[in-house]
Amino acid sequence: MNNQILLAENQHRKGLITIEQLCEVCRKFTLEEMNEVSTFLHAARKKLSNYLDARPKLKYPVKKYISYYMYTDVEAYEVIRQVSPNVVEVRALKTKQITFPQEFYAGGFSGHYADNHNQDYEYTSDELGTIRRINLSKKGWGKGRWGMSDRPYKHYDYNF
Repeated sequence: MNNQILLAENQHRKGLITIEQLCEVCRKFTLEEMNEVSTFLHAARKKLSNYLDARPKLKYPVKKYISYYMYTDVEAYEVIRQVSPNVVEVRALKTKQITFPQEFYAGGFSGHYADNHNQDYEYTSDELGTIRRINLSKKGWGKGRWGMSDRPYKHYDYNF
């Protein structure tokens, strides 16, 4: 296969040469050589298309906030930027608890909060916070440990 034809086609695709200049290069070669290059380019484009179709589909869309689920506790993060369709950069949010659980019952290991769900937080961005990269896998963001949302979410389990 003649690499001059491939080089000229690549230059034409990038807009470095005109179609007339590409035809001038092609006139120097036989029809069989041109057919071989055409077949090679078609196979390469089809292989690339199959590769792109096989990547994980974005069924987990990128939103403004993401939460890190640590068993019963949840930490709030903000999405800083989307590096690629499968990678995002995140940073932890500063949180201040406004509403605390009140219904405490003694017993068990130490006690139990019946209204553990009664928590409200105030969220602020932490400009000096550490930035982390989270990858999208088959199980979701960060192997399923992270969840995207439109608003920040934090939860602390007082029952442990």
